[in-house]
Amino acid sequence: MIDYLKRLRSPALMAVLAVIGVLVLMSIGHFIVLLMRGTGIPGAARQAGATSPSLLWVFAAVALAVTCVLIRPVVTNAQKLVGAAAILVASAAAVSTIFWVVALFGGMTLGVFLGALGGLIEIAAKAACAWVLWRMRGLGAAERSRLESSTPPVGEPERESPVWNPQQATGLQWTRAGDAASGADASITRGTPSQPSALPWTTAAQAADGLAAGPDDDLPEPDQRARRHAPDWTPARRPDGQAT
Repeated sequence: MIDYLKRLRSPALMAVLAVIGVLVLMSIGHFIVLLMRGTGIPGAARQAGATSPSLLWVFAAVALAVTCVLIRPVVTNAQKLVGAAAILVASAAAVSTIFWVVALFGGMTLGVFLGALGGLIEIAAKAACAWVLWRMRGLGAAERSRLESSTPPVGEPERESPVWNPQQATGLQWTRAGDAASGADASITRGTPSQPSALPWTTAAQAADGLAAGPDDDLPEPDQRARRHAPDWTPARRPDGQAT
């Protein structure tokens, strides 16, 4: 769902910009039609200014532009979209300013003064949004260039992380435990670790003294050793003939 909404950022911003552009053209056209019908210039400017793009559309354009630039992945044509949004919002602010100034020559009553004050605040908000969009245009370009620089060039293989290979590894090995304890030089082994001795030492003293591994020669063969009999646990009898 989130990925789907991210793909809608660019079409939604283009739709909002199209609405802003149509409203600007409609306000200009409305002003010309009113003049052709004989309406005074201040009155025509006041009525045409009411049909100019409202702050709702301007804020929507700014919000969508922010999502296109600051939310990853950055839209491919974000720089062009934000630049178009800045131009359209600035045009809307300029047209509203012209209508606001012309409407002031129609007489200054309380209602006209309050309407002019509200129009001035709206013009200031549109101008501020246009300035923010223009600054965001450079931010989008910097973010896009940073992402492109972090991406490896096409055709260049990505570097793989090093993996330990036992066939190429080297290490140190001592033949006896006494050599390792005394600080003797060790032999360098490469590849797989050495196999353990098939004939272990019979005693720990043989390993420390460096004797050859294997069974003790002093011990008899298994078939020549005396077999132990099971102990006799029968109770001994007392001299009087009773068992203990």
